[in-house]
Amino acid sequence: MDSLNEIWSCVLSKIAESGEFSEPTYNLWFRDLELVKLTNDFALINTKTQLKKDIVSSRYLSTLEKYLAEVIGFNVAINLDIFDDRPDYEKVNIVERPAFRLDDEVSDERIQGEVGDGGEIYMTYNPQYTFNNFVVGNTNKFAHAACRAIAENADHIYNPLFIYGDSGLGKTHLLYAITNEILLRRENTNVVYVRGEDFANELIRSLSKKIPMQYFRDRYRKADVLLVDDIQFIAGKPSTQEEFFHTFNALHEDKKQIILASDRPPKDIPNLEERLRTRFEWGLSVDVQPPDYELRLAILKNKAQSLNITIPDSILIFLADNLKGNIRQLEGAIKRLRAASMLNGTRLDQDSVKSCLQDLFSNAVPTGITVDEIFEMVGKKYAVPVEEIKGRKREKKISNARHVTIYIMRTITNMSLTEIGAYFGMHHTSVMSAYSKIYEDIKTDPALEFEINAMIRELTGK
Repeated sequence: MDSLNEIWSCVLSKIAESGEFSEPTYNLWFRDLELVKLTNDFALINTKTQLKKDIVSSRYLSTLEKYLAEVIGFNVAINLDIFDDRPDYEKVNIVERPAFRLDDEVSDERIQGEVGDGGEIYMTYNPQYTFNNFVVGNTNKFAHAACRAIAENADHIYNPLFIYGDSGLGKTHLLYAITNEILLRRENTNVVYVRGEDFANELIRSLSKKIPMQYFRDRYRKADVLLVDDIQFIAGKPSTQEEFFHTFNALHEDKKQIILASDRPPKDIPNLEERLRTRFEWGLSVDVQPPDYELRLAILKNKAQSLNITIPDSILIFLADNLKGNIRQLEGAIKRLRAASMLNGTRLDQDSVKSCLQDLFSNAVPTGITVDEIFEMVGKKYAVPVEEIKGRKREKKISNARHVTIYIMRTITNMSLTEIGAYFGMHHTSVMSAYSKIYEDIKTDPALEFEINAMIRELTGK
């Protein structure tokens, strides 16, 4: 069974890292699938509910077959079955409340969280993520210290605590760690963990089904500790922002702890109401940055140890030097090496590691493209010298060219926000802000979208 788990871990890592699906989509439809049987002809995968089986069968079966074939080296047919052996604490939230079932009126909503039989939405938390297995380094030690202080201290020293950083850097791990530590120390504490979009979708279902709003409000406003992951998802939703505004006020006035996590600081969240923005900044804001070399090496060693795989220090150093993505990429690499070692008896030397992780070892930009070429193309397109794009001038023409350059670098390269920022002398939060501006602009400006896509096609040859 260990071999099946390793194979499936590799498949899921490939899907998560492919960029084909958003993180919420991956979490909902792929994360808890389980490979339970594999032969030369077919694979049997368990799902938790009939609804999930139906959706995965109709929409994602080809994706599963594709990535399973990549891992095992041959094609098999996939059969789906239903089996749910999760313990109760994983199926329901730690806070008791009535279940909300999907209605036809809102069946096209993107649901997050676990979907139970008949379509109930269960808020989950993960007891496996703790402070003890969170690897601390220079780029996350401040966030870790703040989270630990809150978990160990009931005096609300930082309220709210706002954690921000790019995807895959450990924000959710920290939220789960806070939850688990508080429940360990103060087991009767009413802790509520929710994702931002789950909060919005629950509100929609409450309104559409004419369920008394008091049920919804009690769930959150009676919390002793409220943790909201991906809070940026409530932005741009007037009713959701209104409801969260009053929830925030009620909890803060009652001196209840609020912890929020986002992919960017409050000031850079598009379409977030100013009254929420200012409240999010009342307490302490801490960022989680991409892991530096020392932290990458520590994470790789820690993951190898937890998976009971022996990897020579020289290989770990090689990986830390060359894999500069997020924590998920590092952990996925170790899982894939373990699977290759178990299934094929692969000897872990530099050549075999390069072969096994070939797709992760692509340079910061696609083959044949250099960062200088990106600068030159944008500079030529907008008639702005490259040195001015890299500079500090804020003239609209120059600033726009700089933002477009950042957007293209972020879109077609594997560079982190920090690595991109180094070319401009900018903090990674400013890089995210510039990227977000262009991302939002192209939604309403077809000409700009066409212009940027044309440059990307010319650069990549696609």
